[in-house]
Amino acid sequence: MRRIRSIPFSFVSTALWLCFSSGAIAGAQQSRPRVGLALSGGGARGLAHIGVLKVLEEKGIAVDCIAGTSMGAVIGGLYAVGYDAKRLESIARSVNWNDLLLDPVPRRALSMPEKEEDGKTMGFFPISGRRVELPSGLIPGQRLLALLNRLTWSVHETPDFDLFPIPFRCVAADIATGEAVVLKSGHLPAAIRASMAIPTAFTPVELDGRLLVDGGIVRNFPVSDVREMGAEIVIGVDVFTPRNPPDATGWDMTRIVNQAVSLVNVTTVGEQRRRCDILIDPDLEGYHLFSFNAVDSLIAAGERAARLMSGRLDSLAEQLAACGPAPDRLSLIHI
Repeated sequence: MRRIRSIPFSFVSTALWLCFSSGAIAGAQQSRPRVGLALSGGGARGLAHIGVLKVLEEKGIAVDCIAGTSMGAVIGGLYAVGYDAKRLESIARSVNWNDLLLDPVPRRALSMPEKEEDGKTMGFFPISGRRVELPSGLIPGQRLLALLNRLTWSVHETPDFDLFPIPFRCVAADIATGEAVVLKSGHLPAAIRASMAIPTAFTPVELDGRLLVDGGIVRNFPVSDVREMGAEIVIGVDVFTPRNPPDATGWDMTRIVNQAVSLVNVTTVGEQRRRCDILIDPDLEGYHLFSFNAVDSLIAAGERAARLMSGRLDSLAEQLAACGPAPDRLSLIHI
């Protein structure tokens, strides 16, 4: 059975203290504690975040700030600007993930000579002098960027991510220095695209003179980032940490990539998990970074994991309700 982290008594007492002071005895209402949501990276496994959001909405738990890495940045960024869980689920089901991520050139866009050669090679590499130049990544990600541009066009004139309906951060990595780069302003699609630029798979993104790649290689679970945004209560969703030690069989390419990223993050993820007040840990055994053919199953897994925490989430919802209504958030999405 999957171990579910319980909320320590200190968390309950802190939340109650935030809601009530000595004046509460006389009926005075105190300010509502700030609730943060941290969404980890994990490729296709990140679609489980949508299932968690469905449960949070059902229970009336409004989020005050979000930090996400990689696919957590995709889901978190779209949620921050106004997409609710139902719309995110619809988007996830309608997207052709193979075309979106593999970035193939449509056959109708090829010339006749190109059509004759189409499918005969796996790729092209330019030659400079006597040297073959290797690309910075196999996938340019233009289709992905175009989709993000289309979904977020109404916030392109809002470069400060703190001005979104829900303030947002996403984590990328500077490939030159190995530093975590927390993106909180600029062009949202470019920031999300940088956060999920898996090295060698996707081309890096240049922003402000830095070459950025997937934040999962430095901080795959951005709990500390949402804490720095002022979150007093953090709900964390970790879709990447393996449940069980891997066995010695069945090591295909996708599993090797999964394990490599996991090993890089083994120390930092443990620290980030401990900083959560409520940790939601979906059972995603058997799914990997590229399991985009299992959209419904992944969303359902996230929903199941959140429902296993129903008692804790219901308690949190009641505590928040006692502090007064959540602030109204006007969606910036116009469809």
